[in-house]
Amino acid sequence: MITMRTFPSWLQGLAGGVYQRYRRSAQAGEVVEVRKPASQSVMTVVEVDGLAPTRLLRWHGPLNYRTYLEVIVAAQALYATGVRRLLIDLEGVTSLELSGLFALHNVARLFAGASLLDPEVGWVGLRAATEEIPSALAERVKLIAPSQAAEQSLCNSALGRCLEVYPDVATAVAALDGANLHW
Repeated sequence: MITMRTFPSWLQGLAGGVYQRYRRSAQAGEVVEVRKPASQSVMTVVEVDGLAPTRLLRWHGPLNYRTYLEVIVAAQALYATGVRRLLIDLEGVTSLELSGLFALHNVARLFAGASLLDPEVGWVGLRAATEEIPSALAERVKLIAPSQAAEQSLCNSALGRCLEVYPDVATAVAALDGANLHW
């Protein structure tokens, strides 16, 4: 079971409701879509045919300090239900800020079996994360079709450059399918 201890205490209440929704839906194998009117962001999670246990997470809207926890919480819920490979579609991302890169990096760490970075550490933690990027970080998480804004942020950041980017879902699925991942 995932505990909310990975988040600062003041964020536990905020993330708790989102986590419970994803956990129930992920266990039921449903397609999950959550819309937040304040941030105008939409996240959709769907199963990838033929590549169990793999999911596709589509993000529409900004990926920033207001929304980054949603991505981390959704990934934790999926991981807790047995999903071990994740495709993240960034085509609908309108802006990708440092906190969004932090979320993507943490999701990759989670799926690589590494410990999550603490958001309370701030710049010191982010700097340390860029200095110790595990080689297996990009094996189980693939980024798909980043928007121009997202691609620029990914290219300008060491956190973003450690993740593999594919032009479409089919190409990413082929890369995952051909990978010799040990379960």
